[in-house]
This record gives sequence, structure tokens and C-alpha cells, in this order.
Amino acid sequence: MAAYVPTAKDPKIPGYFYVPKVIFSSNFLRGFIKARDVRGLLGLLDLVNGLYREFSRKRSTWLKRKKTTLFKKFQQSKKVFNKWLQRVLYGQDSLIQVKQELDGLYELKFTETAFRERKQDPEFDQFQASTHNTLSSLLRSSSVRYTKDELQDIQFACKQEVITPMYYAVEANEKAMSTVKAVLADILSVSVRELERQTSNVKVLGAFFRKTLRLQTKRILQEEQPLRYLIASSYKDANWDVPEQFQ
Repeated sequence: MAAYVPTAKDPKIPGYFYVPKVIFSSNFLRGFIKARDVRGLLGLLDLVNGLYREFSRKRSTWLKRKKTTLFKKFQQSKKVFNKWLQRVLYGQDSLIQVKQELDGLYELKFTETAFRERKQDPEFDQFQASTHNTLSSLLRSSSVRYTKDELQDIQFACKQEVITPMYYAVEANEKAMSTVKAVLADILSVSVRELERQTSNVKVLGAFFRKTLRLQTKRILQEEQPLRYLIASSYKDANWDVPEQFQ
């Protein structure tokens, strides 16, 4: 992926438009092709281009976009537009991450997948499977009602927000595994309880769960400073912006 994304060693921004290779090698485009959604695909590419331009001009990896602006550009019904948002920003294979949505203003960036490709790691796969099992057990024991697609969105949010960052800590220090598992269990437990408490007011389960994970991660890691520092340092070592919840 390094050929498609600026790095510390090669910060040069190309003068023409590059599409991250992972867009073609992942399942991200499948939904657009299946739905014959040409406008949706063009809207996605416009966002991708905007993310590169933002880095080129300001050296910022975050792109701000108003929901109303996206809607006007998209030129589709609200129903179709909302489906597009779910696919592009919150879908299981999404390559664009939402930092926050406040008063109709999005802050967006590429996910880690678009920047670098993780090598096959059986230990990570096992770690992820164990975490997903814990999450599924907590959800089944709760009063939250969800579809198969919503469960996938929740699991994907979990992978992006806590599973991968937490595993970075284990990669940096194997002795952190027991602490990581305990902290991760706490984060998932309180996040599911919050989802259960607010479920009647939640419109998009995956998006709400993602936001809750970030808030609970930040809160719980305030008391786990060594782990928080370990995760933050792993981001810095990879020349990544450290997410707020790990700062």
C-alpha cells in the first residue's frame, strides 16, 4: 500500500489522482457494483480524492465534510443517500473512518487498511475471534435487537476501534496480553450496556456502538496509563496519528 499513500519516508503527494490499491483488492466495491450504483461510486471516489488533497495542502489526514454538501453532490433521494452513507462510512469493508459526526459535520480519514496491509497473523486472528465471541455473548445476553448486517457493523467497529489497537500493544510487549484482555472485556461490557440502555433512541447501531467504544476506551484507559502509552507509541512508531482515546 505504500505506493499509494504518503509515508514518512516518501511524503511526496502525486500531482494526479491515486486510488488506494486496497479498494480493488478488498470487497469494498462489491456493493456498488451489485447495486449498479454509479453515482455512489463517483461519490466514494470524490471523498477519496478529497482525503488526498487535504493531506497535500495541509498535511492533515482528517477531512471535514458537511452532510448537506455530500447530499447535494450525490443528487439522489434521502433513502438512497443514507444507504450510501452506511456503505461508505460504516460498512464492514469501509476504507474511510469517521472520527466524529457533530451537527451534520463529518471528520473523515482513511482506515488503517488503506495505508498498510497486515500480514497473515494466526495469533491476531485468534485474538480477534476470541474478542468477537465475547462481544456476541454480551449482545445475546442483552435486550438489544439487531440484524445480521448490524452485527457485522458492530463487529467491524469493534475491530477498528479496539481489537487492532489493543493487539498493537501485544505486538510491542507480549507481557501486556493479560492486561489487554481484561481491559478489552471491560470496554466491551460497558459499551454493550450503554447500547442496551440507549437502544430505543439509536438509529444506527454500528455508528452508535463505535462512538460508545471510543468514549469508554478513553475513560477506562485513564486508569491504565502504561497500556495507553504502549498503544500510543505503537501508532507513533508507524508514523500514524494517535487516536484521541489513546492519547
